[in-house]
Amino acid sequence: DTTRGGATGGALKYPCPVCLDREDDADEPGMCFACGQMFCGGCKASMIQQGVIDCPTCRAVLGVSPAENVRRLRLLLARPVGRHTMHGQHTLGVVYQDGRGVAQDDAEAVRWYRLAADQGAASAQFNLAICYRRGLGVAEDFAQARRWVHLAADQGHPGALAALLELGA
Repeated sequence: DTTRGGATGGALKYPCPVCLDREDDADEPGMCFACGQMFCGGCKASMIQQGVIDCPTCRAVLGVSPAENVRRLRLLLARPVGRHTMHGQHTLGVVYQDGRGVAQDDAEAVRWYRLAADQGAASAQFNLAICYRRGLGVAEDFAQARRWVHLAADQGHPGALAALLELGA
């Protein structure tokens, strides 16, 4: 359960610093690339709607250029490993795959996805499965695609179930 006092009634392990009612990594969370703090998807949507432009924790400006986001991510990932690490690695994979702030590079995206996927990041596992399925940055490999999509599905990733059907897994 990702909410305080939910079905299990347990305390949150990492409460969102904005609402304190949900886990900070719930429902497609936001993340400050300057400090690594995550905040739940509900608060992320609310912050966007209200025009909040600063991180609720470190007050760094959130709406910076893609190149500045990449610079911040690299600095963040140079810090000691923490909860921010796999989320930052996955994000850097997306940045390279989309070419936002860096030259588009599928092989580099796969490298960052794998780092995050090996730590259990479901979104990175799913993106890695897609890369193997389509031969993006790696040789097309249906066995690897199935492996990674199963790992993402086991964690409840929303796109993984549909991908399982497509792969015939």
